[in-house]
Amino acid sequence: PVVLTGMEYFRKRYEEYEKIDKLIQGYSNEIRNLETEKWSLEEEIRKINKNIEILNKDFSKWDRFKDYEDFKEQMQIYAEKIDELYDKYQEMRKTRPKYDEYSNEKEYEKAFDKYLEGRQKIDEERTRLGNEMNEYYNVSWIQINEQRRLLSTGIDYKQLLEEKRKKYEEDEKNIERITKEKEKYADEQKKFFIVKNAMDMNEKKVEYLDVKKKDKADSEETIISKLAGGDLTEGSCASLAFCYAMQKNGYDVIDYRDGDSRINFARYSRTIIDTIENNAENNPLIKTTGRYTTDAAIKALEKAEIGKEYYLVCGRHAAIVRKTENDDLEYLELQSSRQNGWQYLGDLGYRKSYVRDMIKWRFGADGKTMPDARMIDINDIAKNEDVVNLMGFINTREAEQRKGTAGHER
Repeated sequence: PVVLTGMEYFRKRYEEYEKIDKLIQGYSNEIRNLETEKWSLEEEIRKINKNIEILNKDFSKWDRFKDYEDFKEQMQIYAEKIDELYDKYQEMRKTRPKYDEYSNEKEYEKAFDKYLEGRQKIDEERTRLGNEMNEYYNVSWIQINEQRRLLSTGIDYKQLLEEKRKKYEEDEKNIERITKEKEKYADEQKKFFIVKNAMDMNEKKVEYLDVKKKDKADSEETIISKLAGGDLTEGSCASLAFCYAMQKNGYDVIDYRDGDSRINFARYSRTIIDTIENNAENNPLIKTTGRYTTDAAIKALEKAEIGKEYYLVCGRHAAIVRKTENDDLEYLELQSSRQNGWQYLGDLGYRKSYVRDMIKWRFGADGKTMPDARMIDINDIAKNEDVVNLMGFINTREAEQRKGTAGHER
């Protein structure tokens, strides 16, 4: 028998993972730096656009003022002129012609028209000066000073804007390119879940027992007898099903260890199967969804082929399933204290409703909680070297197995 490399294997694999992780971190830093530069460029572009807007304004009327102090003096002169016109207007009101002072109506009308004409001229001049004054006041002197400052720099802000926009576009393209590279390695990193999982269990001090490869696999009856028994743990279905897949491929591994080992494989059986898919070239995973968990399970079972055995996980259970030559579906019971081995699951013809009921009962499929199913050929599980080595965290000494007549299906 060949002893597998176990943790030595995983430490070497973890070095590969760390290299990829380091690359991903590097890409993340590059993207973060480029994003920061982009934000800075956005602010610069906004300011340049504002400068161009100020430069495009016509402040030629304000050229007559040296500075703000000069402006205030000139505005004071405007105010004084307007006040003078107001006083003049008030004085003129006192000269309004009176009808009884004229000998005839024609002379009175002539005098009154002249009075109105004079008053109108004062009104027009006051309005003109007021509007002109308001026009000056409506523009922020800060903008006028800013325009003068910008002109004094000699900078071509339109050209500068073009340069900043070009740099911004380059950063966007680089972010897109680097993100694609990062995603490529992130997809590669997904293949290392089992490696990380092994390192986590090793850190938790979960014991590793080397798994031996036999020259020839035991018979099915011997394997079932070796693995099965009344389950005294909180539920070892996932790890038992992995053991069966390995035993059928010649790896001598048994279960019912319980503890952190059981918890790990119960929690991550779906992710382990997904990782097998990520590492395989032939897309062995059958992954289905449905309105209910039973729908998803039936969709998966419809793809089962005669002569093959599959690891099926759905609802709250995992088990080995197969289709017989009679098109009957069977599942492998390994947790009973009374009757283990292949059990009738129904068929997908007139007994489909029976299959649905069995999935509800044995797989704990309670409706919409987890409306998906995963099914994979057990031979594809054994082809994955990471999974084979991971079995060292399931492998159990025979005397320490937690199974017996007091146990039951879980």
